Amino acid sequence: MLVQFVSFAGPDGSPVIIGLTALDSTTVMVEWRPVPENLRNGIITRYIISYKDEENEKTEYKSIPAPALEAIITGLRQKVRYSFKIRAATSKGEGPFSGANVTETEVVVMLSKEAERGKRYEVFLELFVSIITLVDLTLVPLILALD
Repeated sequence: MLVQFVSFAGPDGSPVIIGLTALDSTTVMVEWRPVPENLRNGIITRYIISYKDEENEKTEYKSIPAPALEAIITGLRQKVRYSFKIRAATSKGEGPFSGANVTETEVVVMLSKEAERGKRYEVFLELFVSIITLVDLTLVPLILALD
């Protein structure tokens, strides 16, 4: 006689975020590995990404249909640190969130309308290199050309 146990709960494990890439000043791509098969408790139907602006602590959520393993998060603020977590869901419920991963959106340099197309401009930005605390403050030359 074959006995099969069916769980009536969501996954026992969480996906793992393997990449956070700032695509521009307000957009981040999130990539992850799925929940290990032995912890799924059924078929994964969607992933829920939790992200929050570390300045104001407001948490947002985005639901991504399975089997996707990446998502684009838009509408973020420039030069702000964001914390991302992810969890998986089955038809029976949601699993635990992963540990937090942090990234910072980029800053955009805008030139005035008087700037000439094709002309090169030298711009200096303050670059903050940080993991936990401020490590270095450097002036970095950046050459921009208008398209």
